[in-house]
Amino acid sequence: MPSVLCSVNGFPIIDFSIEIPRIGVWMAEMAIEPGQAQAQVFVGRATLQLASMTFIGTFNRNGPTQRNTVRARVFGGNGGFGLLLKPKGYRNTTLQQVLKDILGAAGEVLSPASDPTTLAFPLPFWTISQVAVGVAITSLMLNTGASWRVLSDGTTWVGPETFPLAATFEYQPLRFEPEMDRIEIASDNPVIFPGQVFQGKQQYTPAQLLKKQISYVQHRLDDTFIRTRLVYE
Repeated sequence: MPSVLCSVNGFPIIDFSIEIPRIGVWMAEMAIEPGQAQAQVFVGRATLQLASMTFIGTFNRNGPTQRNTVRARVFGGNGGFGLLLKPKGYRNTTLQQVLKDILGAAGEVLSPASDPTTLAFPLPFWTISQVAVGVAITSLMLNTGASWRVLSDGTTWVGPETFPLAATFEYQPLRFEPEMDRIEIASDNPVIFPGQVFQGKQQYTPAQLLKKQISYVQHRLDDTFIRTRLVYE
């Protein structure tokens, strides 16, 4: 069993990966330790613990394997981003009103950290087509130049990117891929997210892979640490 703390709803996880995009919904895949899984764990809310990080999502596909484990997939939020919307038209409204209607139809929640200016963006005319919730939000945000994503707490954030510096943490470099604009590191607590800037340490990392804007983060559980892949803008 990995030495890094990793669990879902309190049950130990022996295999885990999570993909966190700068725009859209994060997704995690995992296997519960044999003998620990119970069927009811895999319906509804999922609270994932990875080192000091907590992710709130909803169970999606899951089931037993031949090794007596249960593999499961979790999506950030309440699991509504794939639902089809009913068409609806608007006049003289704001982005906030349209977004609230979209999220409300999907059972999703707007983050209180969302940017007020983005939410107040005026929409003289707008039409919601019969598309998936995630597609509708992406279309809506194209008018503003702002981003949207599901945060680790399961709420949906919208706003312009400011790319603050990520918190510092101890890590070891594993792989540099400057031609792909990405880096892979190992850490026991890599608290880092898309929309931030990876500071890194000069003695560990080539200069061209430091202080760059992060577009995508993937964490994978290893035997003794977490492998983290950072993909830059």
